[in-house]
Amino acid sequence: MALRMGGQHFECLTGVLWVKQGHETYRTPSTKGYGVDVVAISGDRGQLVQAKSPGKDGAMLG
Repeated sequence: MALRMGGQHFECLTGVLWVKQGHETYRTPSTKGYGVDVVAISGDRGQLVQAKSPGKDGAMLG
């Protein structure tokens, strides 16, 4: 199912998964710049997340 999601929906799913691991998350504005998509923060530490989905079934990321 995640392979059939559009990019913004996949980024939201990525954020939700980080929240379930105890992080506070923020989605960055969509700029089509291929940069950071989600910021995940827990305590005084953070992670910058770039979400990638092939956009179609069976496609490979590379």
